[in-house]
Amino acid sequence: MKLSELDPSWRDGGRALLFLCPCCRKVQLRIPFASGPNPQWRKYGTTFEDLTVQPSIDATPHWHGYIEEGQIKDVAKPAPTTL
Repeated sequence: MKLSELDPSWRDGGRALLFLCPCCRKVQLRIPFASGPNPQWRKYGTTFEDLTVQPSIDATPHWHGYIEEGQIKDVAKPAPTTL
């Protein structure tokens, strides 16, 4: 899935990203890009088509995943263990 499919927008002069949750497409997720030596998220790229956000975005219980080169990628869920 592409980030551009989730109605993304820049907020706060490009210091935050707003987009619809990839799972439910009802809740808006806001990702702030803080400045300084230890921001929570860093962005790479200039458009929604080439944007990469690091580290992963944990919006549990809605979604946990990555934005890499404009693509939405879910964090792999571990397989259930059997005894």
